[in-house]
Amino acid sequence: MKTVPLWLGGLSIAIIVAVSCNSDETTPPPTSAATTSQGGAGGIIGAGGEGTGGSGGAMCEMCNCVANDAPEVDWVQVAQDPPAPLGGIIRDGVYFLTEVHVFTGPGGMEGPYNKKWKLTVEFVGPPKGPVADVVIDQYDNAGEQRFSFAYQPDDNGAISFNSVNTPACMGAVDVPWDAYTYVQGDPMTPSVLTLYSTMTTLQYGFVFEQQSSPDGTSVGGSAGSP
Repeated sequence: MKTVPLWLGGLSIAIIVAVSCNSDETTPPPTSAATTSQGGAGGIIGAGGEGTGGSGGAMCEMCNCVANDAPEVDWVQVAQDPPAPLGGIIRDGVYFLTEVHVFTGPGGMEGPYNKKWKLTVEFVGPPKGPVADVVIDQYDNAGEQRFSFAYQPDDNGAISFNSVNTPACMGAVDVPWDAYTYVQGDPMTPSVLTLYSTMTTLQYGFVFEQQSSPDGTSVGGSAGSP
């Protein structure tokens, strides 16, 4: 039986990047030491790592200093199955969340999912990484959240994330992303990373566009869907 990830736990159905007023699913017990709060149209990633807004202060110094300049993104239901993940080499840099797809399967529901996210992730290589530093606002009155994850992709499109615990990034967080496709961009088009949640009650696709390289150089123009 598929379970719902902790930071998807904000869904009314209970999963990440996920709180839906359209879902009748219930939230299973947490699978880690972290706890979650149930938000009406929001939800949080997990326990610990709760910031006070902005990118300064102790949270920035001890967890990550990523500025959350990503746009507000509405989740959307699409009546199709998720595409097969293709993997790829994830380039370091800053990525904005630009789309969230809730895959309801052929003949399923379509349209707004009644959930909104604002999420920026920075992929960092050695010597610190490979690490993904995340800052997110899920609009459930929980405030800004910051997390740091060690990640491991493979050539078949699978990927795993493990929380990096520091005094400001506390507690295990159950990240639902388990598959991915990376499409390399060019001087005019940013690279696009789609992270999928496939082991959850519903399946999700989170589309990120690369905004800058590790040296801060801007990347490409605007990209489309995965």
